[in-house]
Amino acid sequence: MLSESEQNRLLQLNMGDGKTSVIMPIILCRSADGHRLVRGTVLSSLYPENTRDWQHKVGGMLGRRIYPMLCRRDLRITKQIAEQHVRRCEMIRRAGHFVVTVPEHRLSLVNKALESAALQHTENSDVGASMKLMELLRGMEQTGRDFLDESDELLSPKYQLVYTLGAPADMDGGVRRWVTHFAVIQSVGDHALAMQDIFGKDCVEVTATTGEARRAYEYPGVRLLSGERSVDAFRWLRQQVLSDLLSKPSDVHSSLRTSLTMEERVVFEQLAMDPQPPAQAQQAQLEDRARSLALMLRGILTHEVLRAVLEKRWRVQYGAHPTRIGYEMAVPYRGKDAAQEQTEFGHPDVGLSLTILHYYQQGLSETQLKEVFERLERLAEGEKKALYRQWADQVHKSADVEASRLLEGATSYEGVNLEDSDMFRRKLYPVFRRHMGCINFWLQRK
Repeated sequence: MLSESEQNRLLQLNMGDGKTSVIMPIILCRSADGHRLVRGTVLSSLYPENTRDWQHKVGGMLGRRIYPMLCRRDLRITKQIAEQHVRRCEMIRRAGHFVVTVPEHRLSLVNKALESAALQHTENSDVGASMKLMELLRGMEQTGRDFLDESDELLSPKYQLVYTLGAPADMDGGVRRWVTHFAVIQSVGDHALAMQDIFGKDCVEVTATTGEARRAYEYPGVRLLSGERSVDAFRWLRQQVLSDLLSKPSDVHSSLRTSLTMEERVVFEQLAMDPQPPAQAQQAQLEDRARSLALMLRGILTHEVLRAVLEKRWRVQYGAHPTRIGYEMAVPYRGKDAAQEQTEFGHPDVGLSLTILHYYQQGLSETQLKEVFERLERLAEGEKKALYRQWADQVHKSADVEASRLLEGATSYEGVNLEDSDMFRRKLYPVFRRHMGCINFWLQRK
């Protein structure tokens, strides 16, 4: 670990052998020899405990100081502040002290240097600050040395940090991308119990009871478990999803369906499912809408976005953030009902799918469902009546006696009185809070 070699090294020691409490402080102190800027990176959850322990050992016993390195996107860094960072790091290096930080702040320093140089894209643009931060990063690269505690965790892709620049723009497909995710996840729910029957409960977990899963308008809750047959289960599932989107009549799928000849369908399926996509000349046979849909499905199915999201546990690995006002996308969780602060999923399709899965399983709050009916009221007369009739018919077709009883007198939009709070709370909310059509309508118009 103290080798003079400039190559990276990775060592593995047994748990409980004193890596963090004994070896790390020794290595940090030994490496901080006045010639190198030494930086230790620890897990965010362990930062207070580790720094407190190391301050006691290396500060109280050896007179070495531990300095934090804080950097977040919401911190304004001017040229003067960046110069202070450079001078402080130089002082730390010469005095033989060292820096302890967390992965989010270490990665944010790099992004901040690039963001500050983006003259026309952000209010935080400051070329002078960018040049000083780049000087700091070059100094760390030339004279610095990094030590990562729990490197297997710190180097995980979940610690990626992305700064967005420029004005927001729709992804390829626009609203159809949301509808594609709606249709895919609805298809997953339709085939959940069949997949569990084929591949077993040790491979597929369905969280709803059999009776609840028969409600066609509600999502049953599905998770793929790790096991020998999980790969086969996902291959079977993605074939069912593609078949549904191409042929199964559905109100959700109707905006996605395109008329394909036999030859075009073969090209469509190859583009959506085959590891090696068809040649450009073959893809040109498809209309732009069909080709765009096939490419979206390719990302979800062939590149296994769907598998990645179905392997995650709701409310343990993802869910809505309880305190971020105005932000309604799903975010990563670090534990049961514990959302990570100021963190988002870096892959947009993963974020879309997990957001939909969260609301399908959590359901809408009373405020959110009221928003649905308020927006419904603003639609044209014929459109809002047809849409509500569609939702009510799905409830009746599900053979859910209790839900049908609750909707008595409100089977058509004319029977809905939004000013009647008792009707909303006792009839509309229990029936429609987890209705996929209502949730799709709410999410699609956010």
